[in-house]
Amino acid sequence: VALTRAKEKLIITGYSMTDKQKEIDEIVYKYDKLNPILLKKYKSYLDWIKLVYVYHREEMEQLATVQIYNKDEALKMCESKSATEKEMQKDIYEQILKKLAKVSINKEEQKKIVETLEYEYKYKNATTIPTKTSVTEIKTWHQIAARAKKEPTPNCRGAKKEPTPNCREGKKRTDPQLPKFLQNDEEIKITNAEKGTLIHLCMQKLDLTKRTYTFDDVKELVAKLETKKIITPKEAEESIRPSTLFVVVDVSVPTLVMGDKALEKSSKTIVIDHHRRGEAFIEKPVLSYIDPSAGSTSEIIAEFVKYSSANPRIEIPAEYATIMLSGIFLDTSFFKSKATGVRSFEACEILKEFGADNAKADDFLKDEVEEYNLVTKIASTMRSPYTGVAYCVSDDSDIIEKSALAKVANQIRELKGVNASFVIGRIKQNEIAISARSDGSINVQLLMEKLGGGGHFGMAAASFPGSTVAVVENKLLDALATYLDEAKTDLGGLR
Repeated sequence: VALTRAKEKLIITGYSMTDKQKEIDEIVYKYDKLNPILLKKYKSYLDWIKLVYVYHREEMEQLATVQIYNKDEALKMCESKSATEKEMQKDIYEQILKKLAKVSINKEEQKKIVETLEYEYKYKNATTIPTKTSVTEIKTWHQIAARAKKEPTPNCRGAKKEPTPNCREGKKRTDPQLPKFLQNDEEIKITNAEKGTLIHLCMQKLDLTKRTYTFDDVKELVAKLETKKIITPKEAEESIRPSTLFVVVDVSVPTLVMGDKALEKSSKTIVIDHHRRGEAFIEKPVLSYIDPSAGSTSEIIAEFVKYSSANPRIEIPAEYATIMLSGIFLDTSFFKSKATGVRSFEACEILKEFGADNAKADDFLKDEVEEYNLVTKIASTMRSPYTGVAYCVSDDSDIIEKSALAKVANQIRELKGVNASFVIGRIKQNEIAISARSDGSINVQLLMEKLGGGGHFGMAAASFPGSTVAVVENKLLDALATYLDEAKTDLGGLR
């Protein structure tokens, strides 16, 4: 970070033990060039810089000045100057002044000299920042300083109210502030560095391997970022700490979790799911709540909020309640699925109390034109190897969203005479997935479990890393040939 933030020059200081310096010198004779083994051997930035300096001295000398002092030399440099040295300096200054008095200088030259002598370092404030701090803190200070020019920041000293945790006596408040692009003050300008940060944030949200984005698409993304708090699986992985509680909903098979890397890092996990527990299950959760009788996980969460948080009550923002309602619509196929029960409607009632919007919930499930064309293309490949069973395959060169596979499966299952549907597609460069749906007469969860996946008797999935569409298609046909009769009799307890 420091290498990218330096204003004019970067000064790196550090302390190195003599024996380690000798060790580095000895290594130079063992290895002809710098290699990963050396980089792994040493852990500090100072040692890495020294290694680069030793192996690439000529290039380093063009980029940086390296000065090494022993302990005595460093202490001597820190000692105050003696009286004799000060007297000698004074004599030198007087001699310079006498010489200057004899020199005739015009006004223009005089002006340049004054400007030079009165020069102030442009980034003087940056030199007052403590050495041990974070980039976020520095950014916050800059925001506070910018606002202080317009409106003085209140100081806690002498205030009548009790000081808050972020406002100790003698220090100014450093409450977290909204990003500048969310503030209404039109006079606040975004710096080039901040523009770069925003562009980087937007690029993280775009998956360029799956589609081509237009300028309007990017503008729509920025608008969503302003109002929604959405993080990617990668961001979730990087935010995991030992104290983090990781809640997995609507799935219990590790390979089907969106943030699988974040799950691996988590030491405290809660699993809440409405799919029947299969052979593969998340290891050692601190709490596991599996309820196959529920039509969707949104129902379970809504019940938790309603009946487990009477005092104090957990509030669900209207936007979140709408998304949960959309989840119930999807899982129950708009209340047409056999999994729909009284609890489904009660959960909807709970979510409506929190301001869920039916129209918006329905709108979330509508297809974009491009996605509709893709869904239609995949659906056109439908084949029926057995009565009441249909499956589709996407082109092996296309990368398909999991949600698109699910939509095709739902669409095919809605056809008359189709009891179970399966859709195969590539969801990543090195991963194939199957999305399965049933009207309740065929247990697709059992079939997917035989292929290493899982889910609910009417809705399930499986994934196959490092495979191809053709190979997975053959695996599905083998599973149907072997286990279809069993899947027709095992309906997860339903008759």
